[in-house]
This record gives sequence, C-alpha cells and structure tokens, in this order.
Amino acid sequence: MSSRTVRRPHRPFFLFRMPAIRLAAFQVILRHFIVICLLVIMLYPVLWMVVASLHPGQRALQGLLLNFNHLTFSNYSYGLTGTADFVRDFVNSLVIGVVEVVGALLSCTLAAYAFARLTFPGKRLLFGVLIGALLLPNQVLIVPQFILFNKCKHSGHQLGA
Repeated sequence: MSSRTVRRPHRPFFLFRMPAIRLAAFQVILRHFIVICLLVIMLYPVLWMVVASLHPGQRALQGLLLNFNHLTFSNYSYGLTGTADFVRDFVNSLVIGVVEVVGALLSCTLAAYAFARLTFPGKRLLFGVLIGALLLPNQVLIVPQFILFNKCKHSGHQLGA
C-alpha cells in the first residue's frame, strides 16, 4: 500500500474565509449599503433645494449644509402672488403641454398604423423621411420654428413663446 497524499487544487488566499451562505449574505448587505450611499448622494441636492427654497432672502445661498432653522413658506406665497403672474404662466404651459402630448399621440398612432398595416406607393421612401426627421436634434429646429411663429404673428402672447 502506497501512501500518496492527495493534493487539493490551489485556492487564492483571502483575508477571511466565510461559508458560502455567509458570503452571499455579506454580498447582499454590501450591495444594499452601496445602493443606499448612492441614493443619499443623488437625493441630497433635491433635499437641499427644497430646504433652501424655504429660507428667506439671501439666507438660502449661505452654504451647502442643510439648515432647518427659520424655515418659512413666504417665498412660495410671494412666487404665486408676486409681481410675475406665475399662475397664468403655469396654466399656459399646462395647456400647451397637454395639447402637444395629445396631438403627438394622435398623429403618431395614425402614422404607425398606416406604416404597419397599409400598403401604398412610396411607403418605404416616406418611412425613410420620417426616420430622418426623427434623427434631427431639436436644437436644429429652434430657429426655423421661431421664424415661422414670428411670420404667423404667434410670438409674444398666449399662443406663442
């Protein structure tokens, strides 16, 4: 009988070894800790903005630390009833946004149905033109839109910018 020693495969050295179940639990806890840290980093500016908006006057811009002393809602009441007509501008933006979304939904639905179900001459060419128009960035269209709105007398009042 020969006494041969069985060599185990070499495993890298770790500072600490854990059983598989404890290692999985540690990984879950570490993952949650990282996600919570990232959440705090991302939400802190929003929380600071809300707290700073509740400070009176120049006190809002005195630092990046949260200061819960002397909070007041007077800024909001001044913003709604002050010199600028915020409510009118908000309603104007809301109406324009709703009309734009409904119009886009209707036109896109009809166009998608036509391209998907109907057969007509020039379908591929029109689809290519549509995709090409979608690839244009919005910044390219701002000046021509402004010129068009100016010529139609739609700038400077409720219907225009």
